[in-house]
Amino acid sequence: MLEREAAEYKRDEKYLPAFVEDAEQIFPFTHTELWADCDRGELTKFVEGFDIIADKLLKADLATVRNGLDHKRSDSTFPSVEKMGTCVDSLQYALDYADANRYISKIFWRVSRETDRFGRQKSVLRDYRGHDLLIREPTTVYGRPPLNTKEPILVAPGNLVGLPNSELIFQVIESSQYSNYWDDYPRRRKTPDPVQDLSAAARQASSDAEELV
Repeated sequence: MLEREAAEYKRDEKYLPAFVEDAEQIFPFTHTELWADCDRGELTKFVEGFDIIADKLLKADLATVRNGLDHKRSDSTFPSVEKMGTCVDSLQYALDYADANRYISKIFWRVSRETDRFGRQKSVLRDYRGHDLLIREPTTVYGRPPLNTKEPILVAPGNLVGLPNSELIFQVIESSQYSNYWDDYPRRRKTPDPVQDLSAAARQASSDAEELV
């Protein structure tokens, strides 16, 4: 992605929203692929972090260690204590790094919020391990949903857009038999067409009259 040109993925102007020229809030998604809208510096850091995780997973050599522990192994193929220790340490580092930097999707809940006299807000989000993430508002970009204490959210790694207070945040919507059943509710009422209704009523009246005759 870092070697590709973003210009060829520029979105056609007719598909851009009317508020794209708004001076107060920025609409950053002007390309057809997300990587093309990312700040190059932030995208570089994201790729470097991914390389760290991949490198640690490869150094763990998990397949060799696991196969060496098989009950039909020979004594010569049983992994050494050092190799098993390296495997565990490398896997633990990779998973901890991926979790801490949000490469692994995880749920956050907002636990507190502070607002100063200028309307600026600081929200503390907490994950399943009790680790906190500070999110500042108001955001400078269009499209980020407001934070809610009653709903879980996902936060993308880093700040890919590269603008102040512009971390990509996603609401979590659970898919279940219950949510699928009520997916179309509440349904929006449709305003009846008076012309069609009068025509239908006239046809029904004519039909009733014929039956009486």
